[in-house]
Amino acid sequence: MQGEVAMTYFSSPGTRDKNYIANSQNSLRMTLQTHQDGLFSVANLFIKTKESREKILDWFALCVNANHKRRALQVDQKTVSTDGFMLNVTVTLDRLCEPFMDATFSKIDRIDVDYLRRSPRVHIEDETKINADQQMSDEFYSVRATGTNNFISEIFFLTVAAHHYGTEAVNTKLSSLQKDVKFLEKQLAKLELERHNFAQNPARLAMFEAHLSKLKLELEKGQCSVLAIQGVLLDGVSQARSMQFMRYVIVWILRIVSPNFPKEPLHLPLKEQQPTVFKCLPEYFLEDIVDNFKFITRSMPKIITSTQSDELVKICITFLRSSEYIKNPYLKSGLVTILFHGVWPVYGPKGVLGDVLFASEFATKHLLHALMKEYIECENTGTHTQFYDKLNIRYEIFQVIKCVWPNTIYRDNLETEARLVNSNNPSKLIN
Repeated sequence: MQGEVAMTYFSSPGTRDKNYIANSQNSLRMTLQTHQDGLFSVANLFIKTKESREKILDWFALCVNANHKRRALQVDQKTVSTDGFMLNVTVTLDRLCEPFMDATFSKIDRIDVDYLRRSPRVHIEDETKINADQQMSDEFYSVRATGTNNFISEIFFLTVAAHHYGTEAVNTKLSSLQKDVKFLEKQLAKLELERHNFAQNPARLAMFEAHLSKLKLELEKGQCSVLAIQGVLLDGVSQARSMQFMRYVIVWILRIVSPNFPKEPLHLPLKEQQPTVFKCLPEYFLEDIVDNFKFITRSMPKIITSTQSDELVKICITFLRSSEYIKNPYLKSGLVTILFHGVWPVYGPKGVLGDVLFASEFATKHLLHALMKEYIECENTGTHTQFYDKLNIRYEIFQVIKCVWPNTIYRDNLETEARLVNSNNPSKLIN
């Protein structure tokens, strides 16, 4: 996944056909799966042996704690681990979580919410919290919880952190690389038109050609890196494992704000008094869910199962309906984007989430209210691009409503809410 190495697998990417690139990516995935199977076997032996279990957990903690800067805007690659290494760590931890991730969530209560207040292996001091400032966070975590951390909690929190600094960091890098490649392509096209200006001056023409060659090499390296990263991230097997783990994270978070879930249905809106443990959670717990499913619903929606769709829709609607629980406006817009990608008519006329949104009782009851609330709140995102941001968000909201509008229950609910608002606010007319 490093530029120089990727160029040996995807040489001259601009001249290769799609079949050649697809075959190269499939070969890369098959080799990587074999390699990761070996890594998991080694790690699993350490985990199963009581004497070495604590040491291997310490080693995984070192991997994530030493790579906080991988999510910084400007990263010195010499000070952090490589993308391939962190991806292998993430995949291995995902597989170590599989024994306790059953379909009925029977062991979800074993994941201790007080883990981060009890000498955790994962360092979160410098992480942004979901809805708490630094002072509140410091006061909350300064009070140590009693008891000891169990293995399931240890591996769960390590895996969440590994996703943040591993898979999702690579996902972010891919988006950045794709923008850089487009910029370089435009610059190269412009420079090609300037060659005639140096035709009469051999010295300047040589300098021009040298600069052009350097730019072409940089562009090729970027294109090869994009293809290599896409080849790894579009692996259906590893993404299915990742999605299974993220489903568990979704249910665990919803349990914090609604303690009886999933044994009992969610009731919205959530309580006005937010649980302090939720407010002080690192923001990446929600950010990783949003980034992971944005990538999957956009790039490989066919691997999403119906059971995963239910939980995904619930967390999107829950935190759009009770938006005061989330401080970051871009996290809320990310929830809308997931729904938007989910209703793309790629696999069926309503996409992969359309059927759940169209027929689910939870969605028919709360979706429209949640979307209209975000439609209003996205007016101010707090950045200089907020004018353009709100247009994109509102377009996505429009497309989701357009998908579910044929269901008459949504229209009746909207009419009922409109009458209720008009009765409470006679001075405001709602058409």
